[in-house]
Amino acid sequence: MIVKMAIRLLFAHPVRSAVLAAGFGTGVAVMAILLGVGQVVLQQARSPALVGGGEVVIGGTGTGVAAARALLSGALRTPPLGARVRTASPSRRATLYVVRPDGTWPVRARAGIPSLERALGDPEASSVASWVDAPSDAAWTSPDPAAVLRAIDRFRPVPDVPARAASWAEWLYFNGRSSSARFYLTFLVGPARADGRRTAGVRLQLDRGHGVESFSATAALDRDAIDAAPELTIGGSRITLDGLP
Repeated sequence: MIVKMAIRLLFAHPVRSAVLAAGFGTGVAVMAILLGVGQVVLQQARSPALVGGGEVVIGGTGTGVAAARALLSGALRTPPLGARVRTASPSRRATLYVVRPDGTWPVRARAGIPSLERALGDPEASSVASWVDAPSDAAWTSPDPAAVLRAIDRFRPVPDVPARAASWAEWLYFNGRSSSARFYLTFLVGPARADGRRTAGVRLQLDRGHGVESFSATAALDRDAIDAAPELTIGGSRITLDGLP
Protein backbone atom coordinates (compact mmCIF):
# COMPACT_ATOMS: atom_id res chain seq x y z
CA MET A 1 0.00 0.00 0.00
CA ILE A 2 2.78 2.41 0.93
CA VAL A 3 4.69 1.58 -2.26
CA LYS A 4 1.59 2.33 -4.39
CA MET A 5 1.10 5.69 -2.66
CA ALA A 6 4.76 6.58 -3.22
CA ILE A 7 4.52 5.74 -6.94
CA ARG A 8 1.35 7.81 -7.33
CA LEU A 9 2.92 10.81 -5.60
CA LEU A 10 6.01 10.44 -7.78
CA PHE A 11 3.98 10.67 -10.98
CA ALA A 12 1.63 13.30 -9.56
CA HIS A 13 4.51 15.71 -8.76
CA PRO A 14 7.41 14.69 -10.99
CA VAL A 15 9.36 17.97 -10.72
CA ARG A 16 9.18 18.10 -6.94
CA SER A 17 10.14 14.44 -6.70
CA ALA A 18 13.12 14.96 -9.01
CA VAL A 19 14.38 17.96 -6.99
CA LEU A 20 13.96 16.03 -3.75
CA ALA A 21 15.83 13.01 -5.10
CA ALA A 22 18.64 15.21 -6.42
CA GLY A 23 18.94 16.93 -3.03
CA PHE A 24 19.15 13.65 -1.16
CA GLY A 25 21.70 12.30 -3.62
CA THR A 26 23.84 15.42 -3.37
CA GLY A 27 23.74 15.30 0.43
CA VAL A 28 24.82 11.65 0.53
CA ALA A 29 27.62 12.30 -1.98
CA VAL A 30 28.94 15.30 -0.03
CA MET A 31 28.89 13.32 3.21
CA ALA A 32 30.80 10.44 1.60
CA ILE A 33 33.42 12.86 0.25
CA LEU A 34 33.84 14.56 3.62
CA LEU A 35 34.27 11.21 5.38
CA GLY A 36 36.88 10.17 2.85
CA VAL A 37 38.79 13.46 3.18
CA GLY A 38 38.63 13.24 6.98
CA GLN A 39 40.07 9.72 6.93
CA VAL A 40 42.95 10.84 4.69
CA VAL A 41 43.68 13.84 6.93
CA LEU A 42 43.69 11.57 10.00
CA GLN A 43 46.09 9.12 8.36
CA GLN A 44 48.41 11.93 7.32
CA ALA A 45 48.35 13.44 10.81
CA ARG A 46 49.56 10.11 12.19
CA SER A 47 52.18 9.64 9.51
CA PRO A 48 55.67 9.02 10.96
CA ALA A 49 57.15 11.32 8.30
CA LEU A 50 55.13 14.25 9.63
CA VAL A 51 55.97 13.43 13.24
CA GLY A 52 59.69 13.54 12.51
CA GLY A 53 60.74 10.54 10.45
CA GLY A 54 60.90 6.83 10.99
CA GLU A 55 58.45 4.15 9.95
CA VAL A 56 56.30 3.52 13.03
CA VAL A 57 54.84 5.86 15.64
CA ILE A 58 54.11 4.46 19.11
CA GLY A 59 51.65 6.55 21.09
CA GLY A 60 49.57 6.31 24.21
CA THR A 61 46.35 7.66 25.59
CA GLY A 62 46.42 10.92 27.49
CA THR A 63 49.85 12.53 27.79
CA GLY A 64 51.92 9.86 26.05
CA VAL A 65 53.58 6.49 26.54
CA ALA A 66 53.92 5.49 30.18
CA ALA A 67 57.41 4.27 31.16
CA ALA A 68 58.88 5.26 27.79
CA ARG A 69 62.46 4.66 29.01
CA ALA A 70 61.51 1.11 29.93
CA LEU A 71 60.13 0.61 26.43
CA LEU A 72 63.32 1.95 24.82
CA SER A 73 65.69 -0.06 27.01
CA GLY A 74 63.61 -3.24 27.11
CA ALA A 75 61.09 -4.23 24.45
CA LEU A 76 62.72 -2.30 21.59
CA ARG A 77 66.24 -3.61 22.35
CA THR A 78 65.52 -7.28 22.96
CA PRO A 79 64.25 -10.05 20.63
CA PRO A 80 62.19 -10.21 18.57
CA LEU A 81 62.03 -6.42 18.02
CA GLY A 82 65.69 -5.73 18.85
CA ALA A 83 66.92 -7.10 15.51
CA ARG A 84 64.38 -5.02 13.58
CA VAL A 85 64.53 -1.68 15.38
CA ARG A 86 67.48 0.35 14.13
CA THR A 87 66.75 3.63 15.92
CA ALA A 88 64.04 4.74 18.33
CA SER A 89 63.60 8.35 19.40
CA PRO A 90 61.29 9.73 22.11
CA SER A 91 59.46 12.96 21.40
CA ARG A 92 56.87 15.06 23.12
CA ARG A 93 54.46 17.75 21.96
CA ALA A 94 53.25 20.61 24.13
CA THR A 95 51.79 24.09 23.85
CA LEU A 96 54.12 26.96 24.73
CA TYR A 97 53.11 30.60 25.05
CA VAL A 98 55.01 33.58 23.65
CA VAL A 99 54.28 36.62 25.82
CA ARG A 100 54.69 39.98 24.07
CA PRO A 101 53.55 43.51 24.90
CA ASP A 102 50.80 43.22 22.30
CA GLY A 103 49.46 39.90 23.54
CA THR A 104 50.09 36.22 24.28
CA TRP A 105 50.46 33.75 21.43
CA PRO A 106 50.21 29.94 21.72
CA VAL A 107 52.87 27.94 19.90
CA ARG A 108 52.72 24.19 19.28
CA ALA A 109 56.18 22.77 20.02
CA ARG A 110 57.81 19.36 19.75
CA ALA A 111 60.88 18.22 21.69
CA GLY A 112 63.17 15.31 20.92
CA ILE A 113 66.75 14.04 21.14
CA PRO A 114 68.74 15.71 18.30
CA SER A 115 71.06 12.77 17.52
CA LEU A 116 68.19 10.29 17.47
CA GLU A 117 66.00 12.61 15.41
CA ARG A 118 68.76 12.91 12.80
CA ALA A 119 69.15 9.12 12.75
CA LEU A 120 65.44 8.88 11.92
CA GLY A 121 65.83 11.36 9.09
CA ASP A 122 64.00 14.30 10.62
CA PRO A 123 64.66 17.16 8.15
CA GLU A 124 64.22 19.87 10.79
CA ALA A 125 66.82 18.45 13.19
CA SER A 126 69.18 17.61 10.34
CA SER A 127 69.25 21.20 9.09
CA VAL A 128 70.32 22.81 12.40
CA ALA A 129 73.88 21.86 13.34
CA SER A 130 73.71 23.72 16.67
CA TRP A 131 71.11 21.28 18.00
CA VAL A 132 73.22 18.80 20.00
CA ASP A 133 72.41 16.35 22.75
CA ALA A 134 72.43 17.62 26.32
CA PRO A 135 74.19 15.57 29.04
CA SER A 136 70.80 14.54 30.42
CA ASP A 137 69.86 13.04 27.02
CA ALA A 138 72.21 10.12 27.69
CA ALA A 139 69.43 8.57 29.77
CA TRP A 140 67.52 8.22 26.47
CA THR A 141 70.28 7.59 23.94
CA SER A 142 71.98 4.91 26.10
CA PRO A 143 69.47 3.93 28.78
CA ASP A 144 70.80 1.73 31.56
CA PRO A 145 68.24 -1.08 32.01
CA ALA A 146 69.11 -1.43 35.70
CA ALA A 147 68.61 2.30 36.30
CA VAL A 148 65.29 2.17 34.45
CA LEU A 149 64.18 -0.75 36.60
CA ARG A 150 65.13 1.15 39.76
CA ALA A 151 63.13 4.17 38.57
CA ILE A 152 60.06 2.05 37.89
CA ASP A 153 60.16 0.11 41.17
CA ARG A 154 61.02 2.99 43.49
CA PHE A 155 58.62 3.79 46.32
CA ARG A 156 56.81 7.13 46.43
CA PRO A 157 56.19 9.38 49.46
CA VAL A 158 52.83 9.09 51.14
CA PRO A 159 50.58 11.62 49.34
CA ASP A 160 49.42 14.65 51.26
CA VAL A 161 45.81 13.54 50.97
CA PRO A 162 44.22 12.77 54.37
CA ALA A 163 41.62 10.47 52.83
CA ARG A 164 44.36 8.21 51.40
CA ALA A 165 47.25 8.58 53.84
CA ALA A 166 45.96 5.97 56.30
CA SER A 167 45.64 3.27 53.62
CA TRP A 168 48.68 4.06 51.44
CA ALA A 169 50.82 1.01 50.71
CA GLU A 170 53.38 -0.14 48.15
CA TRP A 171 54.96 -3.51 47.63
CA LEU A 172 57.37 -5.63 45.64
CA TYR A 173 56.60 -9.30 45.09
CA PHE A 174 58.40 -12.31 43.67
CA ASN A 175 57.24 -15.78 42.79
CA GLY A 176 59.07 -18.83 41.59
CA ARG A 177 59.17 -22.58 41.58
CA SER A 178 61.60 -25.46 41.65
CA SER A 179 61.20 -29.18 41.29
CA SER A 180 60.20 -29.51 44.95
CA ALA A 181 58.58 -26.21 45.97
CA ARG A 182 56.83 -23.03 44.93
CA PHE A 183 57.01 -19.68 46.71
CA TYR A 184 55.42 -16.23 46.75
CA LEU A 185 57.39 -13.46 48.51
CA THR A 186 56.09 -9.98 49.32
CA PHE A 187 57.89 -6.90 50.65
CA LEU A 188 55.25 -4.36 51.69
CA VAL A 189 55.56 -0.83 53.08
CA GLY A 190 52.42 0.67 54.57
CA PRO A 191 51.24 4.05 55.87
CA ALA A 192 53.24 6.41 58.07
CA ARG A 193 53.20 6.04 61.85
CA ALA A 194 53.02 8.81 64.41
CA ASP A 195 56.85 8.96 64.63
CA GLY A 196 57.17 9.55 60.86
CA ARG A 197 58.46 6.09 60.03
CA ARG A 198 56.40 3.63 57.98
CA THR A 199 55.26 0.16 58.92
CA ALA A 200 56.81 -2.54 56.73
CA GLY A 201 56.49 -6.30 56.50
CA VAL A 202 57.77 -9.36 54.69
CA ARG A 203 55.67 -12.42 53.98
CA LEU A 204 56.83 -15.70 52.44
CA GLN A 205 54.27 -18.28 51.32
CA LEU A 206 55.97 -21.60 50.65
CA ASP A 207 54.34 -24.65 49.11
CA ARG A 208 56.37 -27.88 49.32
CA GLY A 209 53.50 -30.00 48.06
CA HIS A 210 51.78 -30.68 51.38
CA GLY A 211 50.07 -27.35 52.03
CA VAL A 212 51.13 -23.70 52.12
CA GLU A 213 53.38 -22.51 54.93
CA SER A 214 53.54 -18.79 55.78
CA PHE A 215 56.41 -16.88 57.35
CA SER A 216 56.32 -13.18 58.16
CA ALA A 217 58.27 -10.39 59.85
CA THR A 218 57.64 -6.71 60.48
CA ALA A 219 59.75 -3.60 61.02
CA ALA A 220 59.54 0.20 60.94
CA LEU A 221 61.49 1.98 58.20
CA ASP A 222 62.66 5.55 57.95
CA ARG A 223 62.63 7.66 54.79
CA ASP A 224 66.21 6.79 53.73
CA ALA A 225 65.53 3.05 53.84
CA ILE A 226 62.35 3.45 51.80
CA ASP A 227 64.05 5.70 49.23
CA ALA A 228 66.54 2.90 48.53
CA ALA A 229 63.80 0.71 47.02
CA PRO A 230 63.83 -1.59 45.12
CA GLU A 231 66.93 -2.42 47.16
CA LEU A 232 64.97 -2.81 50.35
CA THR A 233 65.81 -4.21 53.79
CA ILE A 234 63.06 -5.17 56.23
CA GLY A 235 64.36 -6.81 59.37
CA GLY A 236 66.51 -9.77 58.37
CA SER A 237 65.19 -9.88 54.79
CA ARG A 238 66.79 -7.95 51.97
CA ILE A 239 66.29 -7.27 48.25
CA THR A 240 69.46 -6.60 46.24
CA LEU A 241 69.35 -5.64 42.58
CA ASP A 242 72.35 -7.20 40.87
CA GLY A 243 72.11 -6.52 37.13
CA LEU A 244 68.82 -7.52 35.55
CA PRO A 245 66.49 -10.46 36.19
